[in-house]
Amino acid sequence: MKTNKLKVSLFLAFAAIIPTALQAQESACKSMPKYGKDSVQCVTNLSLYREPVKQKNYQDAYKPWKWVYENCPCASQFIYVDGIKIQEFRMTKASDPQVKQNIIDSLLGIYDARIKYFPKDNRGRSQVGNILTRKAIDAFTYNPNRPEDAYNYVKQAIELDGAEVLPEGLQLYLQSAIKMVELNKAEKTIVVDAYDQLSDLMDNAMQIVAGDTNAVNKYLVIKNNIESLFEPFATCEDLVNIYQSKFDANPNDIDLLRKITKILEKKKCTDKDLFFAATENLHKLEPSASSAYMMAVKNMKEENWSQAAKYLNESISLFGTEDVLKKEKAYLMLGQVYLAQRNYTAAKSTALKMLETNPYDGNALILLGDAYAFGASTCGDNELSKRAGYWAAVDKYIQARKVDPEVAETANKRIATYSAYFPSIETIFFHGFKEGESYRVECWINETTTVRASR
Repeated sequence: MKTNKLKVSLFLAFAAIIPTALQAQESACKSMPKYGKDSVQCVTNLSLYREPVKQKNYQDAYKPWKWVYENCPCASQFIYVDGIKIQEFRMTKASDPQVKQNIIDSLLGIYDARIKYFPKDNRGRSQVGNILTRKAIDAFTYNPNRPEDAYNYVKQAIELDGAEVLPEGLQLYLQSAIKMVELNKAEKTIVVDAYDQLSDLMDNAMQIVAGDTNAVNKYLVIKNNIESLFEPFATCEDLVNIYQSKFDANPNDIDLLRKITKILEKKKCTDKDLFFAATENLHKLEPSASSAYMMAVKNMKEENWSQAAKYLNESISLFGTEDVLKKEKAYLMLGQVYLAQRNYTAAKSTALKMLETNPYDGNALILLGDAYAFGASTCGDNELSKRAGYWAAVDKYIQARKVDPEVAETANKRIATYSAYFPSIETIFFHGFKEGESYRVECWINETTTVRASR
């Protein structure tokens, strides 16, 4: 088994150098006559096979097609499109397993011939990646016990076309990797690595087609399929088992550290020792907004609040202007750290910074309400003023519910909880106020609210 896996590894390494040659390849037709040595026969056989193909009479089309394919391969791209259909028909009629396998091999060879003679489309753009992806689909379908073939064809296509690879190839890339593991031809790592690569490719692909609703929906279906396929390999225990030995062998490999932290965070395995160790090493070697953020997560798990706040502030300062959502998440976490430290004024300041960027940020309003609720008793000197902060807090929860439906459930729970802390009607009357009157909460809260009694 180890020998087989070694062979696959060597094959994968060798395959990685192929795309560069393919990409640079010029058509072999440049040095050949379009209709071959016998142009009359070529044109005659073209016509003889094309007509039955149009009628889906692949039996009669085979012989003249084969002559054209072998003698004038530059005559037309239809030779290769039609050839796939013809060979698929012949495959369904073959009863002998060896004959059927020979036809499959011939079918896959048509893709290689098309790359050789027509590496570019009619607009002069490379179509090698597309051809390789289609070849991979057929290889996976007709040679199910050789998934490494399909995997390598798609891998080459991805290296050529990146996020613009045919969408069908993205899902097949993971399917073929999984099949390799099931057949003991590769380790589980290959599945995790493929998934990691696909995550970036899918995001980039969806940005490219952002204006095309149908294309976006197609990618969303593929993305969901990829997530479902990966799910059995996504347990934290599996991921740690896969990457722990790699980390132990190369604890300062930046690419490996990026991969470990990214995949463990994505799969919510941030409570694992491996995540913390990889995060710490990555931040030492390559400090960035993301690594600072992950260091903050590490310190929050350990309830080391001052260090968490330090790293979050560092992360916020390093995030670029395009990282709005990431920065918002860091701000929210920073506010929660300040609440844990009972630094309510700092939590309020953080929430207000978030609202400067997005006045409709429900999470920021929840954070602001929490600061007022948690720190209410610090802002008064009697039974009424020490509870007035709860009025201001509930105001923010109500506002959050109005502007951001996603936080409505959280806001409603907070409203129910902290409304119970309102002063009693007797306390309100004793201090000379009536329900419904305006009230100014002084000190660091500094909000005008409405007098209400607990129920």
